Amino acid sequence: MNRKGNRAHGPLLLLMAALAAGCATPEPPPPPGAEPSATRQATPQLAVISTEADIESRRLALARTDDAVEPDTVGYFMDVFRARVRRDLADTGIAVDYLDQSILVTFPNQIGFEFGSAQLTAEAAALIDRLAAILLEYRATLIVISGHTDDVGNPDFNRRLSEARARSVARHLADTGVSHSRLMVRGFGSSQPVADNASEDGRARNRRVELMLRLVVRDDQAVASQPETT
Repeated sequence: MNRKGNRAHGPLLLLMAALAAGCATPEPPPPPGAEPSATRQATPQLAVISTEADIESRRLALARTDDAVEPDTVGYFMDVFRARVRRDLADTGIAVDYLDQSILVTFPNQIGFEFGSAQLTAEAAALIDRLAAILLEYRATLIVISGHTDDVGNPDFNRRLSEARARSVARHLADTGVSHSRLMVRGFGSSQPVADNASEDGRARNRRVELMLRLVVRDDQAVASQPETT
């Protein structure tokens, strides 16, 4: 009886060993809690983006909620939202770009993380707390968090590290009370540079985490299409 049980568990143990071996890398790994596999278990509600369709699907879901902005108040909402972000994030070292119906917030790597790590620095955690206070007040926003690296090292490790860093930011926001339903993450690795990786300054600029704060406008058609419940 015991021999049969051992044989039944043999393939499972081999699979677990293979998965553990596949995670090994000569590069400095993120902390155990920040590895993509570990963060998926800790926060299963955080969605990893595959396509823009994923974002649109989430936006439509949020457009059915009471937190969505009414279409005739979009201009006013964005005016006060931009003013609040501008006031509270001034002189922080965080880059902020104001777009039509969204705001792009960029954390440079020297503020956010140590080399090869997905653990937030104390400075980054404090700044995210400030951003979270804004997001908790202005709830009509979908927060798309994207991690980026330079092109030094193994591309697969860089992609996993960039996703782990994006998850760390999302988890901290969630810990402050921001709803998981508003948070989406993605790791781009080195595939979307904003500067030339040939120089140290360029590589430093490419190591970043971006938060796209997208306005969610109430969609009456989406609401009307919801099935009735009895």
